[in-house]
Amino acid sequence: MNKSRWIISMIVFFVLMLAAGCANNGGDEYNAAVTAVRKGDYSEAAKLFGVAIRRNREQPEYYISYGTALIQMERYGEASSSYLKAMEFSEGKDENIKRCYRGLGISYYFQKKWDTAESYLKNAINFEELPELNIECYSYLGALNDETGDVEEAYDAYCNVLKIKPETFPAIVGKYRAEVDLKMKKEAKATLKSGLENIPETAEDQYLYAMLQFYDEDYKGAKQELLKAAESYNEAYIFLGQIMVTENKYDDAIKYFEAYIQRTGDEENLTVYTMLSKCYISKFQYKEALKNVKKGLMLPGNDEEFQTLRYNPVTIYENMEKFKKALSYATEYSGIYPEDVRFSEAKTRIEGRMKINAQNKPKNRRNRNRGSSNKNDDSGQEREDSPE
Repeated sequence: MNKSRWIISMIVFFVLMLAAGCANNGGDEYNAAVTAVRKGDYSEAAKLFGVAIRRNREQPEYYISYGTALIQMERYGEASSSYLKAMEFSEGKDENIKRCYRGLGISYYFQKKWDTAESYLKNAINFEELPELNIECYSYLGALNDETGDVEEAYDAYCNVLKIKPETFPAIVGKYRAEVDLKMKKEAKATLKSGLENIPETAEDQYLYAMLQFYDEDYKGAKQELLKAAESYNEAYIFLGQIMVTENKYDDAIKYFEAYIQRTGDEENLTVYTMLSKCYISKFQYKEALKNVKKGLMLPGNDEEFQTLRYNPVTIYENMEKFKKALSYATEYSGIYPEDVRFSEAKTRIEGRMKINAQNKPKNRRNRNRGSSNKNDDSGQEREDSPE
């Protein structure tokens, strides 16, 4: 998950709230650091918080604010250390302890230490103090469980966010995606409908609203906002690529998918490889199509996640008239996906084409060439050219 701007704004809000509670004891450096946070200058803020800490090493609020600035600078290990230091001076101060647990949960989330992050976030929620912090904690729990593949836990976390603040767009999108994965069709439809009734207020809300439009198949409405959002949100390139596929603009789609890989370095996105292989199939560039199929199938995943991608080699080899290979894939995958009629239908269709080819094949090779100098083999046998 990219750091959500909405979540970042929540973090900054609580730094400023924290500052209001200890400004009288903070000194000039601390107050100057808070001003830097207001301006979004986290590097300067971190320096000034560091000076304030050196002048007063037992002020827990200084360590908490310093840790928050470090998170913005992606110095997550140092942020964790700062929150742990704040804990040493927060005995009996439940509000500060909750802030520390929340900060530790976030910093360990970005270090991909999922179990540790989850523990701290849940501990933070267990404190009755500062209930407004729970929105952020539940949001990160949802994102964390998205990362680990625990869809039910992610769903519960996003539901808890929306109980507190129903118009929270990141949670609306997260809940909808979870409901789709859990095959909660009616609930997903209702979430989509209610989400689209909200009015986006921030740039991030506009982007997330465009995602909801995409899921609602309002591609025209989504496209313009996704184009604007692409500079800030890399995932927009994936959505734009998929929209181009619906418009049969495969060259444009390929450019968007490749732009996503280039900008993020993410070479482990199954959707990207599935769509790229589909684009190249439509362009009759089967070698490139197979290359992307292979890249996708090398990724970690389960049978359900691979289902769409696995159909592509059936199409590729059938189109190349390599019927034996096509039939092999169709037969294998029809066994894995008996409910997916594409595989069984392909199997029947390919067997029929092979039967026709066999019937049209001359029985006597000498008779086929008698009286003719034509050396071309039009017997319908598989071509020997290989995309591999």
